[in-house]
Amino acid sequence: MFCPKCRKQFKESIGICSDCGCSLVKIFDYESVVDKTDSVKIFTTTIFHEAVFVESLLKSNDIECVVLGGNTSFFTFSDMQSPINIMVEEKNRLKAQKVIDQYYEDLKNQPRNDKAEDCKEEYYTSNKYICNNSEEIQLVLKKILKRQFMVIVVLLGSLPFMLCVMWIERNFIVGSGNKITEIAAIFWAVLFAYTGIITGLSRCPKCGKYFYQNRIGYHNPFASKCLNCGIKLDDAFKESK
Repeated sequence: MFCPKCRKQFKESIGICSDCGCSLVKIFDYESVVDKTDSVKIFTTTIFHEAVFVESLLKSNDIECVVLGGNTSFFTFSDMQSPINIMVEEKNRLKAQKVIDQYYEDLKNQPRNDKAEDCKEEYYTSNKYICNNSEEIQLVLKKILKRQFMVIVVLLGSLPFMLCVMWIERNFIVGSGNKITEIAAIFWAVLFAYTGIITGLSRCPKCGKYFYQNRIGYHNPFASKCLNCGIKLDDAFKESK
């Protein structure tokens, strides 16, 4: 059960919000609590983590806001292209914009620990992974695409693989118990871990950063473009000019 006013969640046995006294609803429709004529869009992003942070930033400054759109999950198979909008009341627009602008300005001007930042930057990005011509970029993109394909094949093939092993063990291998199935499960887990690691460590040939991970920690091994510079895997098959 959800409160449509203060947006808190309660047990199904509760019918009234203990904070504001509103009647609770089973399904909370965020669109229904936003007055389109009195609310304005103050911030837009395609990254769920950032939207959650800005929402908490505004609320810590006593500014009520509503998050609309996007994917409400920390892990999604999409490329984060669906926009997430943060809405505030018109009377709070200037204050909210000032809070957001001030935070990002302070973040930009924050003094850096040179040694720590240099180590972090060296770990995160390296010029040695940047390719100088389109042919090299296409070769690396094809390699990244093959790694992603391996992950998908291993993931989707897990169920038929295990069912096949169980069927063979049951019909052709007598007295083995479940040892063959257990060995097959361990083999699949190791294979999946291996393909996941080598895919996650893939470097973008354009920016030199991790292809499937951005600076705020978002990781999507099924993305079709670099989460940092935006170069697409489809570019691997474009003709060089």
